[in-house]
Amino acid sequence: MSDGGYPFGVVRDRSGNLYGVNSIGGAYGQGTVFEFSSTGVETTLYTFGTVSGDGKQPIGTLVLDSAGNLYGVTVEGGAIGNGSMFKVSPGGTGTILHSFGGPYGNSVDGYLPQAGLIIDKNGNLFGTTGYGGNNDDGVVFEYSASGEYTILANLSRPAARRCLTRA
Repeated sequence: MSDGGYPFGVVRDRSGNLYGVNSIGGAYGQGTVFEFSSTGVETTLYTFGTVSGDGKQPIGTLVLDSAGNLYGVTVEGGAIGNGSMFKVSPGGTGTILHSFGGPYGNSVDGYLPQAGLIIDKNGNLFGTTGYGGNNDDGVVFEYSASGEYTILANLSRPAARRCLTRA
C-alpha cells in the first residue's frame, strides 16, 4: 500500500489543504504524512522509514505551526524504538525532534506516546506518553520552540486501579 492506511484526524491550513497521518503503509510499511489539497489532490509528503532511527507508526492528529510545519508523534521507532516526536516541513523534509525511550519499566523519560500533540501560540509543543516517568505510568511533556524537552508531570494510576490491574 503505497499511500498508507489507518489514517488519523486531519488538520486544515488557511488555504483549505488537509494534512494527516497513516499509521501503516508507505514505501517501507511504517506510515506516512499526507496532504489533500483544497482541489482534492492527494500527496504523500513524508514516508516513515526513510532514514535510520526514523519514527514508525504515527498516531494522533498533526499540529501545524504558522510557518506550515507539521508536528506529530510515532508509537514506535526513533533512536531507541519507543516512539518519536517529528516535524515535517512544507517541502516534505522529515526531522526527528525527540526519541522517547529507555528500557521498559526503567525510563524516566516517557515512551510510547498515545495521542497527538498540541501547540501554543509561541510554538511550544505539548503531549503525553503511555509509559515511562517516575512511576512508569506516563508523563506530560513540553518540547519548547527552542528545542528543549521537559517533563512537566509524572503520571500515576490510583492505588486501587493498580491493585485491579495486578489481579
